[in-house]
Order: sequence, then C-alpha cells, then structure tokens
Amino acid sequence: MDINQTVYKLCTQNKDLRDFLISKGFNNLSSDTMFNTMAKMIKLKDALKLKNIDAEIFQEEYKSFSSKVIENENFENKDSKYTIEGAVPCPIRVPLMESLKDFSTGKDIDIDFDLRSANLGMDFVFDKFKNKKKLPDLITTAGFELILDDKIYEEVKKSYTDCNIPINDDFIKRGVDLKDPEGIFHILGIVPAVFIVNKELLGSRKMPNSWEDLLSGEFENSITIPVADLDMYNAILITIYAKFGLDGVKKLKDGFFSKLHPAQMVKADRNNAACISICPYFFATMISSDSLKLVWPKEGAVISPIFMTAKKESLKNVKDAIDYFTSKKVGQIFSFNGKFPSTVVGIDNNLSEDQKFLWAGWEMLNNKREKLKSQISQYFDL
Repeated sequence: MDINQTVYKLCTQNKDLRDFLISKGFNNLSSDTMFNTMAKMIKLKDALKLKNIDAEIFQEEYKSFSSKVIENENFENKDSKYTIEGAVPCPIRVPLMESLKDFSTGKDIDIDFDLRSANLGMDFVFDKFKNKKKLPDLITTAGFELILDDKIYEEVKKSYTDCNIPINDDFIKRGVDLKDPEGIFHILGIVPAVFIVNKELLGSRKMPNSWEDLLSGEFENSITIPVADLDMYNAILITIYAKFGLDGVKKLKDGFFSKLHPAQMVKADRNNAACISICPYFFATMISSDSLKLVWPKEGAVISPIFMTAKKESLKNVKDAIDYFTSKKVGQIFSFNGKFPSTVVGIDNNLSEDQKFLWAGWEMLNNKREKLKSQISQYFDL
C-alpha cells in the first residue's frame, strides 16, 4: 500500500480500508460527504500522523484485518437457526477461527458464527439489544461493555447464563476469583496488562515495579494508556478504582502522557515515547530494544476478561459450541498462541509463581457500576 496516496484513492482500491480507518478512530469517514471531500484532500501518511499511528504497524494490522474480513465472509451461514456472535482479541482470532472450522466440518451444526476482532468493537451485537432485534444465542466479548451499559446488562442478566462451567483454580492462587456469583458471565480467558519501561527516559527515578510505584507521583506526565484499546482501557480504569479508589484514578490521570497503540511503545526508539506504557502482555513480549524493560507489577497484572454468556432458552442447542469454547484445544490457543491465560481446567498457562493478577472483582461489577462510572468519569471517559 502506497501511503503517499490520498485516503480516498486507497479506499476505492481497497474495499474494506474505509471501515478499518473508521475502527481506528477516523469517525468522519463514516459520513459520505466527508469521505467524498476531505478524504480526497489528505494523504494516508498524513492522516496517520494526525492520530499518532505508526504507519508500519497500521499496514500490518490492516493486512490482518483484511484477511479476517474475507475469512468471515467464507464462514457465515445466514440460514442457521442459532447464532454465536462477539469479539475475541485480535492475535488469537485467526487460530481460533481455523480451529472452529475444523470443529464444525462434517458436523450437522445449525449455528452461524460471527466472531470479530475485539479492536473492531461490539456495536454489531449491542445494536441488537438496543433495537430489540433477535439476540445471539451465545456471546463472547473482550472487555466490560456488556456490563457497563445498564440496559444491556439487565437484559443479559435476565436472559443469559454462565452455564456453570468450572474455572482453573490456578487463578485463585494468583489472587483472583473469576467465578461470577450471579451466574451470568463465564470468563474464558484474560488479557493481562503490564508495564513497558523506557530506561533511557527514566532518569534518576527508580524502576516502577508495582502499581503503587506507578501512582506514587514520581511519574507525572510520563505514562501512556492504551486509549485506542477500549477493553484494556476500561479494565485499567475500573481496576485502579476498585483497588486504589478515586485517588488512584486521579493519580493515574496526573501521570497520563499520551495515547499510543501498544505496539508503538514496543518500537519506542523510533517514537518520542513516554517513560512508561501500560500495555497488554502479548505486545510487551515483542520488545526488541535494550532500552525497554517489561515489568509485571508486584500486586499483579490488571486483567481484562474475555467473557462468554449463553441464552438460557438456547443452552441445549449451542451445547456443542459451549463445549468447544471451554475445551483444552481452545484453552491452549488462548494460553500459548496469544499470551492470554485460559481458565480451562488443566491448562498450564506457563506463568511463574510471582506472576499474579489484579481484578476489579464481581462485587464492584455487579453491584457498584453506577458509582464507579460516575466517579471515574470525573477524570476519564468511560
């Protein structure tokens, strides 16, 4: 792709590029008027600079997105009676879909699967709740959006169940109880958030080894948060509020430097990056610079959950799919292929004993949503 060409020209040459740009924050392109005027006046490289998006990373992500769009088109079964819809983290979607194809090949399964990359959002599912359309029989989602929207949460609470699936007790040993006491959501796996520290920009400050260090006041205007990754962004804010209160959220705001895609911090010697990036573990493991250090916080890595919930009236009809999503085969895809620890019983997530987790907790999510939203919104949009 020649990023020196205009956005308009490239979008006409690549049918799904416009949708991808919208998903990356170029919301004006959703308007035909803006697309037919402004898109003709700006080159893609300049548009990416305006959003502080690394061109190389953008092109890599677009290739992945484009291949997944094609894959979705080949895998849909619009005549199916039952639907499974939702989102999974981008790095594991391709192996998951390949495994899903193998699972359904040769079987008489009357199910349409529509699983998209989490970075594209869940609007296609939420719209069905808001517009009173037929709801999916099984939903997977990365992040807290099903919980934070009160109307959607109440509908899910009334109509869906966690299927009472056991969870790997290794998570208890690492400091978190992921079993929903309300019996609404099952957590398939998690996305841990860690620190990437630029040692060259650290100066005389000591290496931050914990969230307490990060919020100590030593790192004002020095922290990047993955704002473009809504799931991780929400997880960080909600967990900081749950564990450190509103004062912790305020201190995080004081430390806020800029919004970078996680992979941009990995390439930090090419960017004027901040001292510390809070980043998904998957991206942090890609560090290739001696000036960058991965830090797993002492209290635990903040976790963003990957939820699954099934419609109560459809349980018998989607049982095979539920068994598939909670199988060791899928657990290994989460754990090994994507660095997303799996809750499947018997899966070894290949973590050391000191790699603990930090979780907002079900009490906060089920019973204190209004308070957390109103308080966090004093400093961050949620």
